[in-house]
Amino acid sequence: MDTAKPTIPEVLDRFVAYKMLPGNGVWGSLHSVLDDLNVRDKDVRGAIEWAQERGDAEGAALGEILLRMGQTQRRRLASLAEDEVDRVEAERKAQGVQP
Repeated sequence: MDTAKPTIPEVLDRFVAYKMLPGNGVWGSLHSVLDDLNVRDKDVRGAIEWAQERGDAEGAALGEILLRMGQTQRRRLASLAEDEVDRVEAERKAQGVQP
C-alpha cells in the first residue's frame, strides 16, 4: 500500500472522472466525504466500506487516496473537483455534447 501523501494535482483528474461517471453526480460512494464534507478519517473509512459493499472498486481506491490526505486537503480537493466538473460540463454544453 502506498503511504505517500498525494498532492491534489496528482489526483484531481481521477476524482473528476469518478464524479462524472453516470450515477455519481453527488460523488457516489464518496458522497458523505466529498459532498457533505465529513472529512475525518473515520468518515473516509466508512465511505470505503460502503464502496466495497456496493462493488465500487474505484470509489474504494479513491477513498484509500483520501485516507493519505489531511482533512484540509480533502476539503480543498472536493472544491477543486466540483469547479473542474462544472467547467467541463459547461464546455461540453457549449459544444453541444450531451452529458
